[in-house]
Amino acid sequence: MRFPAYLSVNRVALPRLFSRIFKGLYVLNGLLMVALRFNWLGPDLYSVYGLVSVTSFVAIVASFVLSFVDSFHRGEVEVTPDAVVLRRERKGTRIVPRSSIVSALAVHRPHPGVHVSTVELTLANGDRLHLRLNDAAAAATIVSALGFGPEGARLPVDLAMPSRRWLHLLLGFGVYAFAMVVSAFLLAASRGREVDALQAGSALLQMALYVPLVKLLAAPRVVVGRDGVLVERGWKRKAYRAGDPALPNVLRGIGVDGARVDAVVHAARERAVGGGAAIGALFERGGLSLPEWRARIVSALDGGYRASGNVTELARSVLASADVTPDERVGAALALRVAGDVEPVRRAAVATADDRVRVVLDAMADGADDVVERRLREL
Repeated sequence: MRFPAYLSVNRVALPRLFSRIFKGLYVLNGLLMVALRFNWLGPDLYSVYGLVSVTSFVAIVASFVLSFVDSFHRGEVEVTPDAVVLRRERKGTRIVPRSSIVSALAVHRPHPGVHVSTVELTLANGDRLHLRLNDAAAAATIVSALGFGPEGARLPVDLAMPSRRWLHLLLGFGVYAFAMVVSAFLLAASRGREVDALQAGSALLQMALYVPLVKLLAAPRVVVGRDGVLVERGWKRKAYRAGDPALPNVLRGIGVDGARVDAVVHAARERAVGGGAAIGALFERGGLSLPEWRARIVSALDGGYRASGNVTELARSVLASADVTPDERVGAALALRVAGDVEPVRRAAVATADDRVRVVLDAMADGADDVVERRLREL
């Protein structure tokens, strides 16, 4: 299938690499200051210190420039069984293997007088490809063809806008100012005798504060699955049901892409399949061991549920439902494992947002009983 489109790339991998180089060199600068203070490596170290300082400055400038440099090319996109082929006018053809695509999200962005439908492809290295199309139907078709539609794989999405990096710059200046104030007080206390040591300590303090603060204040990262939406913010992770009215407000914030938030909420609701809550309790574990749980499920099914519906169909409906608990979902997978029908369990594992549940479903599909028991204890 082919569609005309405007194609662009939001680089993430290369700016991230330059940013890490800057952080490493900045810390190295602090260590070099200590070495200079105690004359460990002689006067030649001054030239090394100067080179490291210049290189670190070039690295952070390159990181920011690459984050915001973007170019649009008219062309067309073709989805094949193995790749996404981007044919760009005056830029040549780029082939993106489907194995390198970790998510595909249809985002509808408002422009003056029109809404532009965009498919955002996130690659394994973090780069994001934007395919701006003529209509929403084409965007939905591409997303489904790549295996990320309502019945497809789970969908990891970073909600940060590229412009959010300016907040990192402001945060860096704030940390620098704080470290300078601390150094000034310590310098006054030492009566000016430990200038070099305090400069080195200031550089290390700045990085020790900056890195965790960036993590703490980061934009939400989400994983959309059949079981709901897993939201990661800082070091905290929390799961939300697709229909939770609080979800949009949880995801929004400074530097967060509002159109992408709307797309995530829409994708979650598309994946949500109701109808499982009424029968989900049948598969709940209730503190039983794995053998007892299996026996209870088999006994309950043999005791009457087989008469009202096939065991695999019953378990499939619970496994696909957005209205059941993790225990009930895993119990449905166990029922399918007992019945020898593990293919739906494999598909559910791919589409599950919660990593804890996903690894259990993977074990249910292909692992031995001892592996399943170990995964269940970790749930």
